[in-house]
Amino acid sequence: MEPSKFCDVCGSLTAAGKEALKLRNRKNPTYGTDFNKDISKILTEVRDRITAARGTLDDVAAATGWGEQIVPIIGLLTCGLGALYDVLQEVKKFEGRINNELGQNKNKLD
Repeated sequence: MEPSKFCDVCGSLTAAGKEALKLRNRKNPTYGTDFNKDISKILTEVRDRITAARGTLDDVAAATGWGEQIVPIIGLLTCGLGALYDVLQEVKKFEGRINNELGQNKNKLD
């Protein structure tokens, strides 16, 4: 029998439900994310796009009269980039451990 995806008492997602949702979202990502790539590669691409957007906003702020309104948005993006960098480093460590384990297991099979 398959575990229930929803709690009988409160109706929230169970651990099995959360895993099923993750699998569904990987198969049909809302924004077309290519999950064939490593997560670190995906996050690096996102950081690059945010960095480019921040640069464009900085140009607009410097060249127009909208700087006062735009500078806080640039700050927000800068904070987000810093936080995303930290997550990216954790993901890279995790991927490295997984790749090392897979490599060691493959060598044991050879």
